[in-house]
Amino acid sequence: MAKRVFVERKVDSSILGEKLFFPTAKRYASNRFLKYHPEAPGNAIIEKSLDSKVRREALKKAALATKSGGSLAVVQLTHSGRQCYISVNEHPYSASDVQLQGAKMIGVSGFGKPVPLTEEQVKTEVIDKFVYAAKYCYEAGFDGIQLHGAHGYLLAQFMSPTTNKRTDKYGGPVENRARLVLDIYDAI
Repeated sequence: MAKRVFVERKVDSSILGEKLFFPTAKRYASNRFLKYHPEAPGNAIIEKSLDSKVRREALKKAALATKSGGSLAVVQLTHSGRQCYISVNEHPYSASDVQLQGAKMIGVSGFGKPVPLTEEQVKTEVIDKFVYAAKYCYEAGFDGIQLHGAHGYLLAQFMSPTTNKRTDKYGGPVENRARLVLDIYDAI
């Protein structure tokens, strides 16, 4: 059994009980206990080719259930980019061809060698698909979406100088590396 290490510095956690304002929905969450599930097998995939009445009804039910007690329902949209298991995709899309190294788990043989998206693919495979997913969630009754731009996923891959080696309008200075997130936001 592991020995528990106690934290000596007290941290004020009262902020977690305070309301959180979402300016785009013009609504408040009653507290800051926001719950989400990290990207994993079994998560919902919102993709035009998978669209069906059954899937839309299921997502509507999820939105209604989430909001039934007065909660806001916010969906986190993400794309794994290069952080895709090689068993799922040997050549996933990314900002550049910088392969994820050293991250192996039990039963997983590592990550594929990424293929840099062309500027046209950035539009058709990323921006358009995030917009589609955001609209899909809105139509299902969700109050908002969050663009997941952290933890090394695709949007973070574009923003990081470590994984973004591009020389076009999506690479180089921070303004260019952040452009994809702003283009998605503007398109939504």
